Amino acid sequence: MASQYRQVVVTLIEGASLVSRKFPKSFVYLADDQRLSDLMNDERQFLSLYRENQYKSGEYDMAIVNKSVIAMIEEGESKSGEAPSGI
Repeated sequence: MASQYRQVVVTLIEGASLVSRKFPKSFVYLADDQRLSDLMNDERQFLSLYRENQYKSGEYDMAIVNKSVIAMIEEGESKSGEAPSGI
């Protein structure tokens, strides 16, 4: 299995969601055989999240999110292994 981007839905403790109608797609990068739970439980305090740019369709911006404010992260619907063209 090769390294890949996976589409996710991230919900913050405050109840705000990084994936909303304005940002319908967010992606995280996972290494070979890495799971989302591995990513959340590693020693890093921050998660790099790629979000669809609300002003330029097909382009993505990176957001750095502190893991301590993430209430839930779950896989979204995406074609496995396909990186969005703007990342």
